Amino acid sequence: MATSTCTDAFYVNDLDSKQLSAGACPVKGCMSDVKAQLVVYNKKHNLPFCPVHGLRIHGKTFVYYNGGSKEQKELAFKRNIAFNWNFFQAHFIQNTKKVGGHRLSWENSEDAVTYNVFTEMARTQDALRQLLKDVTGTATNKPVELYLWGHRIDLASNTAPYYPHLNQLINELEPGISIATEPDIILRVPGDMLVFIEAKFTSENSLSKDRPAKAGEKPHRVREMVQRYVEQNPFLAEANPFAPDRFPAVIYGQLFRNLVFCASAAKLEGIGKWAVVNLRAQKFMEIRAEEVESEVKELLLPVHQGRFKHYTWERLHEHIKNEADLKNVVSYLEAKSAFCEPAFVLG
Repeated sequence: MATSTCTDAFYVNDLDSKQLSAGACPVKGCMSDVKAQLVVYNKKHNLPFCPVHGLRIHGKTFVYYNGGSKEQKELAFKRNIAFNWNFFQAHFIQNTKKVGGHRLSWENSEDAVTYNVFTEMARTQDALRQLLKDVTGTATNKPVELYLWGHRIDLASNTAPYYPHLNQLINELEPGISIATEPDIILRVPGDMLVFIEAKFTSENSLSKDRPAKAGEKPHRVREMVQRYVEQNPFLAEANPFAPDRFPAVIYGQLFRNLVFCASAAKLEGIGKWAVVNLRAQKFMEIRAEEVESEVKELLLPVHQGRFKHYTWERLHEHIKNEADLKNVVSYLEAKSAFCEPAFVLG
């Protein structure tokens, strides 16, 4: 069985996309025969593997791979988590299916980028407050809570409690759904402000499909989405921000559900200042930011259209690049690769 003891993480200055395109290990100068030790992926594909650098080759990208045992998989995850590994290991690998999944070890894992950037931002309240002000237009001096995938990131107490109302929302809005809605990022000022963030890295926002949902699936058709999440939503019965009569035949399903869950959670908490943000990388935008904003805002009544914002990782970098306490995050964003090339368009 192919294994590797490599513990290094590789960034853009370490990599050569031309080597990868030629079917070789992408680490500069590597002469390893990656076809000599193939590894099985997804139980049916045999993929090239570099035992020197512990990388499984996937066409235009790579995956950290040390072997198939639990310990070796954890080691591969660790190589992609640049900060706060002990917290991640304690609260996410063992406790959530999503974050403990195999894609965490992928070069293009949006979960890894999200965790690395936001957990370090949580160390300085100023960074989170500034982000809240940027997306809501309102400043706050109160403590900002950060939740990733439903769990609060409390590094000081080494705890990760679940967002207080998420289970209630899921039970009411998604009974019978096998994979429930799970917000990527929540920024919360209890009783005052609530922001849900749908984070993307190299992928685009997913669109709804005109096909029936199978048992246990979320609805795919727009009409069925409206019925489940708006018309049958007890939390929005008296304060519905949506305009279903203006819904097009195809919508951004994840962004719509984030709006539903955020609006419903805000109602439960008695919070008037709430918003949803779509966080994307400028380099991988096939659909322009203006188009996404326009299409999503059409789902909302005019008075609520300001509650949706489009944001970029590049804009986030611009915000924090002069923060002395976040130099490590700034360096990470500047060195991060995607497809073995610079991940972000940074000035």
